[in-house]
Amino acid sequence: RGGEALWGAPVCEIYGCTEAGSLATRRPAHTETWTLLAGLDLTQEMTPLVYGQRLAEPVRLEDQLEVLDAQHFHLLGRSQDMIKLGGKRLALGELSVRLQRIEGVDDAAAFLPQQAREAGETRPAALVVAPYVSEETIRMELAKRVDPVFVPRPLVRVERLPRNAMGKLPHDDLEAMLRSAGPTP
Repeated sequence: RGGEALWGAPVCEIYGCTEAGSLATRRPAHTETWTLLAGLDLTQEMTPLVYGQRLAEPVRLEDQLEVLDAQHFHLLGRSQDMIKLGGKRLALGELSVRLQRIEGVDDAAAFLPQQAREAGETRPAALVVAPYVSEETIRMELAKRVDPVFVPRPLVRVERLPRNAMGKLPHDDLEAMLRSAGPTP
């Protein structure tokens, strides 16, 4: 809601993929639910499929979706983004969003460090831009929003995230920033 108030205009997100283009929209200040664009429908058997007249054939989506009906869904995260801890699942993207929603957090990125992957572990790490909020306060607030098994360790406050020109966060850059922070609890 902050963006809409700041700019005095609706803020809309667009969901899509390279294979199919723009597929759905939502106003994140008002809803977590995505609505497909006109002429498209969604189904899910093993994986989500979107189809419609403008598509030559149904397109398999690489994201984890909760399909509500043929026109609406919740985006849970990338399939490759899912982590499983204690029999529970959460997308790293969703964990990042939950961190970003904590008051005083300006930006955040949760990720699975390469060292953890190689060791077969799924404990996430996080880099957080929060100049006035302690790491412990962030952990406590996050534990109210997600199952505590998903609270990142390490969770490191940084001045800014290593976003590239496209606004993306290259995994190697996140790793380098985490390493440069030194040992953390």
